[in-house]
Amino acid sequence: MYADWIDATSPTINVSPSQSNDYAKSISIIITAEDMAGSDAGQLATDNSYQYCVCADADSPYGDWYDYTNGSAFYIGNGLTGTYYVWVKPVKDAAGNISSPSSDNTYAFPVTENESVSIPNAEYHRFGPYYFDNTAPDLSKVADSYGWFDYGTSITFDVEDSDSGIGSMIIADFNGIVPPDGDITSQRQYYFGSDGVSLYTVTASDRLGNSAQKPFIVKLDRKGDIFSDNAVWKGLGSLTVFAHWSPNTYTVQFERNDDDGGSTRAVGSMADVSFTYDKDEKLPENGYTRDGYDFIEWNTSPDGTGSSYADGETVKNLSIIPRGVIKLYAIWKDNSAPTIEVTPTCTINPDAGGDAVRNIDVTITVCEYGSGLAGNNLYEYGFSTSASTPPHSWQKYSGTAHKENFSVTLPELGSGLDGYYYLWVRQIKDKHGNSSTSSSALKTAGSCHVYGIYAFDNTAPAGTVKYVENNEMLGLYNNDLTASPYAVMTIYNPYDNMSGIDSFTLIVSDISDASNSAEFAFTPDGDVYTCRFLLYDCLSGSENVERVSMQIIAKDKLGNTAALPITQYDFGTMQTGTPIKADDIGFTDISDEQYTPGGLRNPTACKYLRDYFRVEAYVENISFRRLGTSFKGGHLGRLRIYTFGYVHSISADFGSIKNYYNPVYDIYPDLPSTVLSPRKIAYIYLHDFFIPLYCAGSTYTDTFAYGFKGSTARKRNVLYNVNDNIIDELKTILKYGAD
Repeated sequence: MYADWIDATSPTINVSPSQSNDYAKSISIIITAEDMAGSDAGQLATDNSYQYCVCADADSPYGDWYDYTNGSAFYIGNGLTGTYYVWVKPVKDAAGNISSPSSDNTYAFPVTENESVSIPNAEYHRFGPYYFDNTAPDLSKVADSYGWFDYGTSITFDVEDSDSGIGSMIIADFNGIVPPDGDITSQRQYYFGSDGVSLYTVTASDRLGNSAQKPFIVKLDRKGDIFSDNAVWKGLGSLTVFAHWSPNTYTVQFERNDDDGGSTRAVGSMADVSFTYDKDEKLPENGYTRDGYDFIEWNTSPDGTGSSYADGETVKNLSIIPRGVIKLYAIWKDNSAPTIEVTPTCTINPDAGGDAVRNIDVTITVCEYGSGLAGNNLYEYGFSTSASTPPHSWQKYSGTAHKENFSVTLPELGSGLDGYYYLWVRQIKDKHGNSSTSSSALKTAGSCHVYGIYAFDNTAPAGTVKYVENNEMLGLYNNDLTASPYAVMTIYNPYDNMSGIDSFTLIVSDISDASNSAEFAFTPDGDVYTCRFLLYDCLSGSENVERVSMQIIAKDKLGNTAALPITQYDFGTMQTGTPIKADDIGFTDISDEQYTPGGLRNPTACKYLRDYFRVEAYVENISFRRLGTSFKGGHLGRLRIYTFGYVHSISADFGSIKNYYNPVYDIYPDLPSTVLSPRKIAYIYLHDFFIPLYCAGSTYTDTFAYGFKGSTARKRNVLYNVNDNIIDELKTILKYGAD
């Protein structure tokens, strides 16, 4: 038998914070519903309604209900003022248990206002209280008018804020200026002593920044006889006193308002005018003019943020202060646009194709003679290959705000670019919104001025190179070598799309002393460039140079250079017709990468090393020349060793054929180390040898000729066949006779 358990633990609902201790405009809260007990721990029912309500009633909720996300923060209280409570609908777990308060909050109704708990009842949970204040202080008890007074007086202001409390109270005059002792936060009282009718405002703010403002008038007259309502008259019979009223007058003055940073001043004059309170008055026509500006309006503030009036407009009560003075400021609009000029507007270079340059210094000049340059201008430029499509990226030519004319020179623009480009410069504006013009631009499009064309060339010429040093050029395998063995390099498909080709140059250098070098120029030959050069005798001290580097440098008319790769070569063939490989003469490319990881050309790219000498070999049957490279035992052969480039010494090793050598009747075939003297640029050494008498028939490939120059050695093998030996042939003759 097994016990069957039922989850009897209710889920909980908590709010954090569960109450507030001070007033705020709003509060961030988190409502969390949890079920952490029972066999279905943590499993709340799927049909729960996660809703809350905020209201001022501590006994029951009312008003709208809102959804909340379990465990996520949100704000309450915006726009509310007073004491409020959060009501949350209960939830249930998967077993059907309905939410109850958390374990430390087991209160039931009724509760006092200070209890901050989650209280379950038949329907809801309650949290709070929360205190909100989004209402400004109450200025309803501030009168519209105080006085008349016949002497200076102190006035106490009854201002209330029953929630967060008064934070500050400030008295200001008609112009918004706070007089001495105008901060009446503490005393709520101010002494007024200005004669006449004066307009003031009182501004009250609570401790949360909610503020209210109210204007009022204080009337004070120390000169006239003021009779109070409770005056006592003696010795007089019936006396009637009449109030006599006369309209106030005020003066309107017209200011040129031309000291705004503009380049011109207003001319003309306008007389002050006297207007009467409560009477429609017409403003006089504007009498000022200003070069480069249009008159817009009159304004009570120099910056145009006050009250505005049209030229000749009918106005009323511009001032309520008797004998007051009101100033109206002319508001001007600059009618001239700023200008942007660029120099130069294109590249000019008669020494290069397409007027190309590697880079150019460009000067951008901004002129503004009116209201001044706007403070939010973007001083930017960029290059585009199109006069219709803006650049993908922009650069700043000035990162600061400017008020007036300035000029900037941008050095070496176009470095790294190749091709034809247009310079785009963003339009700018003056303070009145006039967009810039440019007389030097090709056009103005997309809020930009476009200049060009600028031709840039930062890439060297290109082409593919073939290196030929073959049998014919060396006289290889002939009885006589070429007197001056040479090589030829050919550049196919040479091109430079911009400035044009200046030169192609082959540079040969001693790898042990780079200063020991020789240069050979390529010459144009139809659609190709060719260079015929004498390699083995071009360096100083060639007799002792063992290895050299070779580079083909391409240069355009702007001085851009690059090394070209050798993509094909022909170093001739061996006696068998097999092509001689680059490795056979020590020819290697020491740099396969033409560009560094940063995108720059690798300075050692396309640089080749090779031996500064060559050794080749040729074998032939001397006994029977018609047999070529076929022998019989006892035949006389000859090994020709061809050397180029002042080889110091030579030798020959006949490899496995020596296994059949018998000192009794054979001559040892090897050539011992032999010093060549005098050393020659090209030389043929003849070594005669005999095939051992009893040599086995086979094809022999391990006979090598060696050449030595300093510490460097090169070898070349020859291939020949041995088919039989002379003894077998003699036996046949003796047995059968000879023809």
